[in-house]
Amino acid sequence: TMFGAERGGRAGAVSFTVSPLNLERGFWSLGYTYGEARDWARGFDGSTAGLPAAVEWAPSAVDVRHQLVLQGGYRIPRVVFTGMLRLQSGLPYTPFVDGDINGDGLANDRPFAPVATPASRPADVALATRLAALYSTASSEVRECLDGFRGAIAGRNSCRGPWRLTSNLRADLNLPLGPRFNNLRVSLNVENPVAALDYLVNGGNPQGWGGASDPDEVLLVKRGFDPAASAYRYSVNPRFGDTRPGATLRRDPFRISLDFSFDPSTPIAEQELDHALRRGRAMASVPRMTEDSLLRRARGPYLSIFAAFYDLSDSLLLAPSQLRALHVIEQAHQRVQDSVWMPVAREFAALPPSYNLHAAYARYASADTVAWDAWSDQLPAIRAVLTPLQFSLVPDGLRGVLLAKRREYKFFFDGQGGYSISRFN
Repeated sequence: TMFGAERGGRAGAVSFTVSPLNLERGFWSLGYTYGEARDWARGFDGSTAGLPAAVEWAPSAVDVRHQLVLQGGYRIPRVVFTGMLRLQSGLPYTPFVDGDINGDGLANDRPFAPVATPASRPADVALATRLAALYSTASSEVRECLDGFRGAIAGRNSCRGPWRLTSNLRADLNLPLGPRFNNLRVSLNVENPVAALDYLVNGGNPQGWGGASDPDEVLLVKRGFDPAASAYRYSVNPRFGDTRPGATLRRDPFRISLDFSFDPSTPIAEQELDHALRRGRAMASVPRMTEDSLLRRARGPYLSIFAAFYDLSDSLLLAPSQLRALHVIEQAHQRVQDSVWMPVAREFAALPPSYNLHAAYARYASADTVAWDAWSDQLPAIRAVLTPLQFSLVPDGLRGVLLAKRREYKFFFDGQGGYSISRFN
């Protein structure tokens, strides 16, 4: 969006992602983004090549052209492993002179890189020689930067730093503490493992792998003024553009952290059951839930997946014969769920005003396991109703449920186009 000649800019990006759907044990995705961001700026706002009031159109400081992100995860019983690797092209930066040379009171002036010729002044020849010495030992990114303004003043954000590689690994272990307690979660975080590899390979001379250090932007350091030549005297900063740990103050170290978390509250499912059973008992002003209402409440989530497909029938192009086939599966599954939950609903409806909540929850959890096994068993029949094209049009989360292994995911459709998915506990 353009806001005027002195502020604002324009940015855009195109992204592509490949993510094979595989919720059985693990997942991975690979994404690529090409972006471009440019903006207007005055010399007073950033850097200047002479007149600080002049407005320039140049790449912005956050102009990341290429970004590649690889994410993945793998699950075994009780443990989930996840990882991320991000590779992005270097950010733009502007070469500077250390000190004010145009008299505006700001140390934001960009340098001039002279080219030595027979007609050059001695001061320019000396500076060109120093720049050539820097060029001979510099990285490819710094060389490309210097090549861009030979015989000219450096442009705003005309140089780019090296590519950046960031990474993270994590392992989460869930330890059960009994049916009445939430799980204890132990998390192992490994931040920036690429930096550890840098030290292992390069020893005491790390190259900055896995770091996000900004390049040293100072190219020239003002050392004085030569009245005879009417020119400033400069030295060249040998660390210009360097991002290695030994040349910068910023560090992105390798870290390992171990976290423990435990929720001491009563599990949500037990709280919900208690709230339902308290009606007409501890909460005397609220009517007691009947056997039929308890049955509908218990079996609702197990039948809601069919409501989700009925809601998606137009977008999935389901034929009348397919809708009838889904209805037949639903009716058969409802009979199975009724056989599981009707005895439980009958027991709960007959509970006295003072009841043992823990025993009731254990009874509910036992039936819940059987009900979710039955729910998982009818997923292949639902998949068989859909054509390959229709299956590809199913929303990602719902499609993942259809592919999940037995008792892997719980599913609930709210009847208003939304649904939630949680891992079976």
